Amino acid sequence: MCEHAEHIDQMRQLVEALDAHRREVDEAFAEGFTVGFQEGEAVGYGRAHHEMSEEWSRIHRIVQDHARRRTFAETLRNRGEVA
Repeated sequence: MCEHAEHIDQMRQLVEALDAHRREVDEAFAEGFTVGFQEGEAVGYGRAHHEMSEEWSRIHRIVQDHARRRTFAETLRNRGEVA
């Protein structure tokens, strides 16, 4: 047996422990990233739906306002002019 065999074995164990730790950190990061992305996506979609709803409500009010107005032909008839 080599005189440094014990040290080599300790270094091998240390490298294995470091590799295992790195894998744990990588897995934890991947899991955290995935959960964070999914939550962020859900929040983003929720905000987008809220903004779209507000915008459609505004557009609806504008369209309703225009629908209640007289047409040009109606205006001319009310003036006694021919349309």
